[in-house]
Amino acid sequence: MQIHMLELLEGAKRAVGLTVIIDVFRAFSTAAYVMEAGAREILPVDTVERAFAFKRRFPGAVLIGERGGRKVPGFDYGNSPREMLDGNFFGKLVIQTTGAGTQGAVCAEKAHTIIGGSFPMSGAIVRYIHRQSPREVSLVAMGTRGRIHSDEDTLFASYLKRSLQGKRVPSQEEIHRGLRECESAQKFFNSDLEWAPQEDYDLCLAADCFPFVLELRESSVVEEKTFQKILV
Repeated sequence: MQIHMLELLEGAKRAVGLTVIIDVFRAFSTAAYVMEAGAREILPVDTVERAFAFKRRFPGAVLIGERGGRKVPGFDYGNSPREMLDGNFFGKLVIQTTGAGTQGAVCAEKAHTIIGGSFPMSGAIVRYIHRQSPREVSLVAMGTRGRIHSDEDTLFASYLKRSLQGKRVPSQEEIHRGLRECESAQKFFNSDLEWAPQEDYDLCLAADCFPFVLELRESSVVEEKTFQKILV
């Protein structure tokens, strides 16, 4: 298995084989909690305009997402895992747009298979990749807005690579301590930013919570590719 370590939107565009689009803070952490809450599927889109257009086509869908970290005006929810714990998603189509994660999923056109990457699904992602046994795996750390390096995404890419190679990975305590001072985590410790509660920090870094991956597959309902829950 050849593992490619890539970053940002340019990395997503170059990704091949089985590709993990990584967005820890917070798109694919949020998506994991949404799916655990019973969502049917998640449609990732690149623009706010397209999100609203799909909402008009599917009035019963739920809109989630952010720009600049904040909930998009007119959306049902923002991009906070904590917010998702109280959400109503059972059986729903969820439409998601974010500044980094969903952008990477949309533009990874060379990838054979695309799954979302975050710590809550870490164990399932490793099992899934081993079962698929692909020749090539691309681990894409999306960073901030898909343009700026962020430590949590590259750490998770390294975490996956080491797990796939059977090497030691950092403990939960080491992960929390190591990322506490990184720039992209500071929003969670600023009480003035109600859209980034401190609980999100813990929820995003809680490793191996859910026994599923989110795989991008053709949807029979939306006629687009959506993230669907695959138990592993």
